[in-house]
Amino acid sequence: MKHSFTVALLLGVAASAGLSLLPGCDVIDQPVPPQATLSAGQRDTLALDSAETAQPAPLLVQRALLEDFTGQYCGNCPRAGVVVAALKQQHGERLVVLEDHVTDYFAGPKATEPKYQTDFRVPVVSQELDDAFGLSQLGLPKGAVSRTPRAGTSSAVLDYADWGNAVATQLAQTPQQELRLTKLYSPASRRLRLKVNARYLTPQPGRTFRLGIYVSEDSLLGWQKDYSRNPADVPNYAHRHVLRSALRGTFGQVLTASPTAGQSVATYLTYELPTQWQDKHCAIVAFLSDDATKQVVQVAEVKIK
Repeated sequence: MKHSFTVALLLGVAASAGLSLLPGCDVIDQPVPPQATLSAGQRDTLALDSAETAQPAPLLVQRALLEDFTGQYCGNCPRAGVVVAALKQQHGERLVVLEDHVTDYFAGPKATEPKYQTDFRVPVVSQELDDAFGLSQLGLPKGAVSRTPRAGTSSAVLDYADWGNAVATQLAQTPQQELRLTKLYSPASRRLRLKVNARYLTPQPGRTFRLGIYVSEDSLLGWQKDYSRNPADVPNYAHRHVLRSALRGTFGQVLTASPTAGQSVATYLTYELPTQWQDKHCAIVAFLSDDATKQVVQVAEVKIK
């Protein structure tokens, strides 16, 4: 099934000295990639600026991104999901979670098994994540915490037993960047207007940063292989925090080079949410990453509705 929608994007750069229980579930539909990029209108940017001014400033804290690389045909992946749920409950909004369905074997539809016909992968994005982290070779379940390499290695891929310590390490850092999300959403038109304001708290010469913007959808029902159950084929399994689309590509687009202390960069985006997605379960995840290392240095999340 194919869907159509429009993405609109405009970058605005401004330098300044400072700034002031499981939900209901829905049957999953196929992921949808972004199809177009246009210019956002001045009316949208002004409305978002006004909305940002009216809302309380968020707490300035370091957040972490936990990516659970998973698949519907991965029988050990539900155990990793239990770890994700516990960490999310422990850390709350400081931990942003994504469930990335990857690899042909674990996430792709099975021609000989009618139960597993849904393709949970995001076109292009899931393959690029698979290639970047070597997941088809490593197998699942695996994960990454802010895409930060393990000590003494160049690989960011972790077993789920190591996620807790990695999350704690990330959250203990002093933030050098701030991300602030402001959204306006019309349920009737399903049109989302979003402002992502990135502020650099310290001078960072020689570093280039990318901004990524993902769409996730929570509480999707589908089949799941689970080796801890008998039978192992589980119907109506609730898939949480599922990656649905990447509006600026898998690893984002270049945003800032050699930022100065207090520099702010505002990104304005308009997006029409596909009708097959449940807006009450959808969220925007924005992240800043180091262009050289791909490490996520800050992340933020906002629910669409």
